[in-house]
Amino acid sequence: MPTTSILKYFRQQRPARYFTMNSFLQRFFEGLWVFAIIVGLILAWRSGQARASLLREITRIENRIGKLAIVDPTLVHVVAIETGKPFDYSWRVYLPPNYRFNLVTNTLGSKNSSSPGTSKKMREFIAHVVVRFVDEKIECYSRLDHGGGLCGTTNLELANIFRERPEEIQIHQAGNNGVETFQEDQEVVLLRFSLPKKILDSLDEKKYTVRRLQANQEGILSFKIVPFKP
Repeated sequence: MPTTSILKYFRQQRPARYFTMNSFLQRFFEGLWVFAIIVGLILAWRSGQARASLLREITRIENRIGKLAIVDPTLVHVVAIETGKPFDYSWRVYLPPNYRFNLVTNTLGSKNSSSPGTSKKMREFIAHVVVRFVDEKIECYSRLDHGGGLCGTTNLELANIFRERPEEIQIHQAGNNGVETFQEDQEVVLLRFSLPKKILDSLDEKKYTVRRLQANQEGILSFKIVPFKP
């Protein structure tokens, strides 16, 4: 008997329940495959939702602290962060590897210098400066990487100008219009306050000191990142 005929004979001899079980298994695996597809689609949809939520959160954070795109890893990068508070300033700062610097604070010609140290790796951090007025004092709080401090000056006339006429103060803030880059040997003036001529001429005290400072581009208050020179 030919082989094909033998196979046909045995198929005919199989009980009906064999074909019923075979059909059941086929339907089971088909259903399992459809279920897996549905689960995969649900997970993909959830993953897409989570990804969209994460992207929205990243955008919110970037809008809050600024987006610092590094265009050249050998340059210093600075971008201002909007704080929404008067006389409260923040920046995102990137420093290249092995960059050494001092934070130099000038208050009416009195300078203070602090060194946050150096690192063989690149550094990225938030810098923060707050100016407050207590009676006749102008106090400045700064925080930069691992360093910071408090400095100030006593001058009731200037303190009152800051308190009563803040819109007339000329303020330079680095990175206020987007990311700024600086060579490693350049000074970075993070913040500088200057007075317009009409206010300067009306001063009774420290008039000549302020005039000299502004002529030298120092301002009455300033905060600078100054590269370390051994």
